Amino acid sequence: MTINNNNFQKNSNITRTLEIIWRSNSVSRVEIARQLDLYRSTVSNIINALIDVGLVFETEEGNSHPQGGRKPIYLSLNENFGGILGLEIQPGNYKAVFVNLHGDILYKKSNSLFGDNIESSLLEIINELLSEIEKLNIPVLSICLGLPGIIDSENCKVIKSEPFNLSNFSFQDFCEKNLRIPFLIENDANCLAWLQL
Repeated sequence: MTINNNNFQKNSNITRTLEIIWRSNSVSRVEIARQLDLYRSTVSNIINALIDVGLVFETEEGNSHPQGGRKPIYLSLNENFGGILGLEIQPGNYKAVFVNLHGDILYKKSNSLFGDNIESSLLEIINELLSEIEKLNIPVLSICLGLPGIIDSENCKVIKSEPFNLSNFSFQDFCEKNLRIPFLIENDANCLAWLQL
């Protein structure tokens, strides 16, 4: 039996390429190929696809090497391609932050948590935030929710949350019914640990 991992490898190469561009803020195709030990043609194909969707753009032409050859063209991430909405919910209040792909804070808000039902309260909060963020003209790529409790983030499920009286609550079902945006849920303390990392 043979296993085809071409899609996995292709996605991995795209992800690693994007990570280098994100970390470097300005890098050439040749440098990406060198760092990832990939063929230049592979990197060029990935970059061309990323440019076509507007995620990456060419910034400036560099200096050619003393040995000659083409001048490198530097690449950067399009910070306005989209952003991530982070939302922390605690009993009685919530905090929200919207960041672009460089991690710059574009919008933040904190307010009281209204309503008795977490599902309806959360939907009302998200809809309010999305309508306010829409004015920035930067699409929301995903929503990340931090919540106190035991969380199964892989399955987008709250196993147990005493403060919100939730048990085996599937945010997957909630999202499929109410949102058209990828949604991630994590324990609030883990969110803080990811921030520190």
